[in-house]
Amino acid sequence: MQKLRHRLRNKQLAGNRVYIIPSRFGLLYLMILSFSIILAVSFGHAFSYYLSALLFVLFIIAAFMSNSYMKNLEIQIVEGDYLVSQSQDYGVKFHAHAIDDPSLSFILEYQSGNKKSSKEVLIHEKKSLFTFYYNFFHWGVKKYLRMKVSSSYPFFLFTTWKYLKCEEEFIIYPKVSKRSFNRHKDTSQKEYDDIELRAYIQGEPLSRVHWKKYAQTSQLIVKTELGGESDINLIDENLLNKIDKEIAVGIICHEIQEHIRKSKSFAYLSREKHFRIVSRPKHMMDIARSLIHEIE
Repeated sequence: MQKLRHRLRNKQLAGNRVYIIPSRFGLLYLMILSFSIILAVSFGHAFSYYLSALLFVLFIIAAFMSNSYMKNLEIQIVEGDYLVSQSQDYGVKFHAHAIDDPSLSFILEYQSGNKKSSKEVLIHEKKSLFTFYYNFFHWGVKKYLRMKVSSSYPFFLFTTWKYLKCEEEFIIYPKVSKRSFNRHKDTSQKEYDDIELRAYIQGEPLSRVHWKKYAQTSQLIVKTELGGESDINLIDENLLNKIDKEIAVGIICHEIQEHIRKSKSFAYLSREKHFRIVSRPKHMMDIARSLIHEIE
């Protein structure tokens, strides 16, 4: 079966505007430069003028290089899941690439739940692969993730930073306690061995009709052999009519998340009693998104 894990590959993060201010070491450097200029003006020594000019030029070069390094630092998403439970760690893999330098260190800051978290990343030979984790305290559909990348490289005279946006939809479903999940999951999911269910098409042999399902739903449903070791789970949307909707959405979305991770298809029974086989992660995510929007 085709691998169903949802991936984001080489997605460039938006945001290249660079901010720059003198670091603490840079402020000390400025004080030395100011003192050198005062000495040069007061005493008129040629050496003082040369020293002041040299310090000033180095300060300007450091500002230019710091800005250039931060501007040329590229960060891309390598892999990440769209779907995650509320208050659960959400791991995302990133690839960092420094265009002009083989080694560069930077600090990545991001909002994780109600607190700010940070991670130091060191680039080796112009590239680095790293993972960090978000934690969402509130369920819903998030339009983007925002991060701050900062560095004092290369001369530590300036602190430069820029903000990055991962402009993707991240679906956070309600957290369900283990007790509630175990109590209700059997009513939301049943297992069918080697059966694919779909609507009957006029002209097909009646021998292919799943008559047991016809007796239950009064609809003509066709079953076909999938072959191999495929086991199709049935996820029933009618759970929303039986228990609290927030808990039901949490259970259904959790099942969808597990199917994406295990690269498995499932049969989805809507509240209108329509069966359909869902195999693509995109379509699984569409179901989860619509359920979240329904209870928002």
